[in-house]
Amino acid sequence: MDALVEWFSPCLRIRKWNHSQLNFVGGRLNNSSMEKNFSFCPHCARSGKEKLIQPSTGRTPLVSRSDGGSYHLYLEEANILNPTGKAKEIAGLFRYDLDPAGVRADSSLIRIPYAQDGCDMQEALEDAADRLAEVLEGGQVPCRVYILQAGRALVEASSHFGKAEVRLASG
Repeated sequence: MDALVEWFSPCLRIRKWNHSQLNFVGGRLNNSSMEKNFSFCPHCARSGKEKLIQPSTGRTPLVSRSDGGSYHLYLEEANILNPTGKAKEIAGLFRYDLDPAGVRADSSLIRIPYAQDGCDMQEALEDAADRLAEVLEGGQVPCRVYILQAGRALVEASSHFGKAEVRLASG
């Protein structure tokens, strides 16, 4: 009998799958070369450490990535922002280590604008994690703040003299 996998989405939806519907290949999800959504970090385990990955609040879903060797990243905190009462966005604070650059416990904030009421926060945060993992896989230190735009392009967001600039993130 197939075990039922279920979690509460912060977008107020419950998602359910039979375990066989999830695409696990060799213990990895989605046939990717990176490990996804683990609780115990394979990157840390390789160096003999045991690191438990868990979000800082109950409303934040478990989203994590690692190549099992040079980096790991995980979602520490996520929130839905509605500062003006009109436009909404998801803010995800991701923590990461990147061994080739000697970076430990650094962070990047990814802002994900959305307008539709049926937003799937989990899916948006998974996309953001995949884009950030691509930067880390390239051996590059991520920027402090990104915006995940339509079409899932990750762009750097910075401010200069109070004006917002957006430019393509290298990677």
